[in-house]
Amino acid sequence: MSEFVTLSCPSCGGELQITSDVERFACAHCGREHLVKRGGGIISIRPIVDGLVKVQAGVDRTASELAIVRLSKEIPTLEQDRASKLEAFKAKSGYLLYLPVQIKEARAERLTAILRLGLFAVPTFLLGVWGVFTKGGLFLLTCWLPFLWVMLTQVPRLTKAAREVNSLERKLAQVSVEYPKQKEQHDLEIGGMESDLARKKLELAEHQAGVAT
Repeated sequence: MSEFVTLSCPSCGGELQITSDVERFACAHCGREHLVKRGGGIISIRPIVDGLVKVQAGVDRTASELAIVRLSKEIPTLEQDRASKLEAFKAKSGYLLYLPVQIKEARAERLTAILRLGLFAVPTFLLGVWGVFTKGGLFLLTCWLPFLWVMLTQVPRLTKAAREVNSLERKLAQVSVEYPKQKEQHDLEIGGMESDLARKKLELAEHQAGVAT
């Protein structure tokens, strides 16, 4: 016949009677399951939940260690992506600010081409007209050559400057319309990235604290 040992339930304090061959049992008062520990002539009982807590703690620690490795890679990548977006939009903003300067330079070049054409075309044209009323032949051709040279060199320059001014002005008008929408979208993306970055940093700190304890 097995010998009974009387112990108290660590959960509810109820009286327990166990035999020497019992390894696991449930308290008749609270229903809590216990493990029987024997060693050195001493018998003790421990709620099974304690063991589960330790197992869970081990699982949580392993999960935290894996999370630390993952977050340590994700955070620098996210920071780099944010920096790249900020730099790209900064360059786009700088281009918008530089467009008026380009337009001013192109307008100055157009005005210069007009002045050159006026200063050189008129005298050479008058020279050609004067040649018509003088001796013809080679002399007449010589009088018109300067006018032709001015027209061939200055008109293309004036045309190019005028086209550049028109192109830059259209581009400035287009960018001025698109920029506010792009800035709004950019601010939303950066705000989302910063929020995600703050969340990941907080999560990393929590996992590091959990591993340290």
